[in-house]
Amino acid sequence: MRHLTNRLAQVGLCSGLLLSLLALPSAAEQELRQGLPGRRISGGTRSECMADSRPIVAMNPESNVGETISDRPSIYFVVPETETAYPLEFSLRDTEGNRVYEKTLNTNEHVGVVGIQLPQQSLQANQNYRWHLAIVCDTQDPFQNDVLSGWLRQVSPEFATENQFNETTPSSIESQLELAHYYQESGLWTDAIDLVVTLRQQQPMNPQVLSSWTQLLQALNLETAITDSVAMK
Repeated sequence: MRHLTNRLAQVGLCSGLLLSLLALPSAAEQELRQGLPGRRISGGTRSECMADSRPIVAMNPESNVGETISDRPSIYFVVPETETAYPLEFSLRDTEGNRVYEKTLNTNEHVGVVGIQLPQQSLQANQNYRWHLAIVCDTQDPFQNDVLSGWLRQVSPEFATENQFNETTPSSIESQLELAHYYQESGLWTDAIDLVVTLRQQQPMNPQVLSSWTQLLQALNLETAITDSVAMK
């Protein structure tokens, strides 16, 4: 714990602010991180839509659970170019099935790495939310839709408050990449993905950013599903 706190201080997260000690995950959190049902890669269904294109991929960990300390997190998908325009229907619901957020996209208008950012304060801390992304193959037959799914959970920061992260976000590329690495090590996959994607959008030719992008895909076990040259939006 002391090593992680010291390393966070080295990337500029202290700046005169107190960091609390790293808390060990509870038994429930450890069980959650082992995984929940979900689906990250489209295809392999009875539907034939998008059969001639690469699959749509959800940038989510293999556990299907993306954890975040943000009050306005983003969920990212990789959308290929398609000859036919297909609607993409995103929905987020709580464990009781109540609708939290919905958004409709289109494969012709959204290609490459596409982020869906939730409205501020959409989530309650330490609650599980399930998202779905439906590729609408046939508007008359929903059973033909190809559906991806996963989970999102907002957790209390383990080693700083959310304001501390916002106020002390390091400015150098190296420090931001190191922060993304510690997000990843801490199980904050949604935040790690968001930071690396943002850096790649801002610095598409930076070799350090490209290396971290490749490492992230490998850590997610998505390096064969997502190419390094995928377009960034």
